[in-house]
Amino acid sequence: MKLRNYFLLSIVVGAAFACSSNEDIPEEHVFTPNATLSLTAGIYGSNHTKAAGAIITEEEAKEDEIHTLDVLVFSGSGETAQYQTEQRVANSTTVSDIPVEAGSATLVVLANSGLATNHFVGKTLSNVLEETRSLEGENLENGLSMSSAVIETNISVNKHNIFGGSGDFDGHLPTETKGGVIDLYRHVAQVNLKSVQISESNSGAKFVLDEVFVAKRIFPYCNRR
Repeated sequence: MKLRNYFLLSIVVGAAFACSSNEDIPEEHVFTPNATLSLTAGIYGSNHTKAAGAIITEEEAKEDEIHTLDVLVFSGSGETAQYQTEQRVANSTTVSDIPVEAGSATLVVLANSGLATNHFVGKTLSNVLEETRSLEGENLENGLSMSSAVIETNISVNKHNIFGGSGDFDGHLPTETKGGVIDLYRHVAQVNLKSVQISESNSGAKFVLDEVFVAKRIFPYCNRR
């Protein structure tokens, strides 16, 4: 009889611990799109923005080529913002109809990143900002890597949210414009030095840049839209 009572008691205690442990497990967020996002990106300071008639060399044109464009969407704001979704397009500066969740969101746009699709799934914004790229991958054939600044916005529910010109995405109703064309900044640039002086005590010194950050860490773009 005592053995039977102890056995029943152990079942009750075990069930209690099982219920308690289940309550401690946080619910996994299920991505539930209730809005869409479209945007147009442009290269900041591009030669194509110069006055009409400006001569653009073949090399300058290649510097502006975008082979892949990635739009990363995070839920929330700040470096702890959680990955929500992303979309990649090839040979285009326009990304259309990304299914997203409404509410506070943070965007980062990358061009020619050299990263695998869905590289940032399950990560936070801080992981994007910590990502680096070797300069060995920076060449005109693969395209020079670029990124936008970090863009904080608020996605409107049941609407098509737009960054870019109102005429860039016709036929989407209802729409809400969140900002203009998103600027992309090159990570590397050609630098011409007029002169370099090295002291005699440092005659063996040299300067070598090994890597660059994939995304900008600053928040200058959106005036906290």
